Amino acid sequence: ARAFLTSQDHQQDVFAGDGCVCALLSLDRILDFGQSHPAEFIELIGMAAEVLFPVISKFISLGLSRQWLRAGEEVFVQDEIADAVYVVITGRVRLHRSSVKEAMAEVGRGDTIGEESVLELGKAGDVAVRVSSAKCMRDCELVKISPANFEAICSKYPQVTLRFIKTIARRSISFQGMPGVTSSQRYSRTAGQSKTSNLATIAVIPLNGDNLQMTRQMCEELKDQLRKFGSTLLIDESRVRKMLGWETMDNLHRFFYRTRVASWLNQQEEEHRFIILLGDSSGSAWSEVCVTQADILLATTDHESLPTILEPERRLVWEDQTEENHNWTSDVRRELVMIHDGSKSLPKRSKLWLDERPGIALHHHLRLGQKGDMARLGRHLAGR
Repeated sequence: ARAFLTSQDHQQDVFAGDGCVCALLSLDRILDFGQSHPAEFIELIGMAAEVLFPVISKFISLGLSRQWLRAGEEVFVQDEIADAVYVVITGRVRLHRSSVKEAMAEVGRGDTIGEESVLELGKAGDVAVRVSSAKCMRDCELVKISPANFEAICSKYPQVTLRFIKTIARRSISFQGMPGVTSSQRYSRTAGQSKTSNLATIAVIPLNGDNLQMTRQMCEELKDQLRKFGSTLLIDESRVRKMLGWETMDNLHRFFYRTRVASWLNQQEEEHRFIILLGDSSGSAWSEVCVTQADILLATTDHESLPTILEPERRLVWEDQTEENHNWTSDVRRELVMIHDGSKSLPKRSKLWLDERPGIALHHHLRLGQKGDMARLGRHLAGR
C-alpha cells in the first residue's frame, strides 16, 4: 500500500501464511477500479494511508511541512516577512535580488534557502524580511521549517547546525565574493561552472528525428562517465512504462498521472547522484515531463544538420520566448550538444545554430566513441 501511494519501491518482504488467499491488483487495474467505483476506491486509499501515519506523525512532530511547487513559481519574494527556512529535497531554485540583474545563486538538492528567517538578517523593525527572492527553475519539492522548529531540530540534532553553517559559508564565499574579487568576476563565476556544481537531473532532448540513435548512444556513454562521480540512472519512456504502466504514460496530459510520474522520478533522484532523462524529438508529453523535472537541458543534434527550429523544439525547449519578447534568460539552463558520428569533417555550422538560439548557455562538440570528449562533458555536468 505504501509503495502504491508514494510510487516507491517495496521496503520489506511479505510472506503468505497457511490458507492465505490474495488478490493481485496491478496498477492499471486499481486505476480502472477508481474510475468505475470512486467511493470504494477512496475507502481503499484511506485504508492504505493508515500505513503512512507513523511516518507522517514523525514528520509533523519535528514541525516540518512539505511543499510542491511548479517550475516558475516563487518560493518567497524579496522584502516579504521571513517566516521559515527551506530545504530543497528535489529540484533547483534561483536566488536573485531586484537591484542585481544576474542571479545571485542557484541551489539544488540538499541546500537550504531563506536563512534570514533564523539568522535575523535584513530586519525591518522587529521583523526579519527576505533579502532576496527565490524562484523554482523546475518542479520542486521543499521542506518548510519555522525558526522555532529549526532551533528545536538543531538542539536535538547538532550535526544539522554544522551542515547549515557550512552551507551558508560556502554560498557566502561563492556568491558574495572574497577580497579582491570584483562583482563582474563574481557573476561570471555564477554564469559558468558554478551553475553545474549541484546538478542532479539532466534532460536530453534530440532536436530532430535523424539523430535519435546517436543521442541514445551519447546518453549511454555519458552515463558511464557520470558514474565516476556517483550512482547514475538513465531513464527513457519505455523504462517508465515498464515501472508505472501503459495507462499512466498514455494519460500524462492528466494531472493525476503526471504527478504520479513526477513523484516516481523524485524518488529516483533521491536514490541516485545523477538522473539522465532521455526525451524525444516530437515534443511528447513525456518530453515535457523531462524538461520540467530537469536541472539542465541538453539539446542534441547531428553537427551537419540544418539549424532550423522546428515546432516541437520551439514549444518544448523555448516555450513562449518569441521574437517579440527576447527573454532568453530562461530558468532552465540550456546547452547544445553537436554530435559527430564517425565523421572527420570539421565543425562548420556551429555559428548558424547559435545565432538561431541565443538562449544557449554553452555548446559542446562530441565525437561518439571518444572517451575524452565524453569525459569532458561528464566533468562539466558534475561541476568538476
